[in-house]
Amino acid sequence: MIHHISIGVHEPVRVTRVLAELWNGFAMPFPIAEDAWDCYERRCQW
Repeated sequence: MIHHISIGVHEPVRVTRVLAELWNGFAMPFPIAEDAWDCYERRCQW
């Protein structure tokens, strides 16, 4: 199942890393948009 959240923040890297830590996942830059980041759960299967 895919969950999607888009939120505007002042510190996208910091917020993404905190969310990734809470979800036991990882954070990485989103290549399409400047200053955009993604976080993923470790258990997700691609």
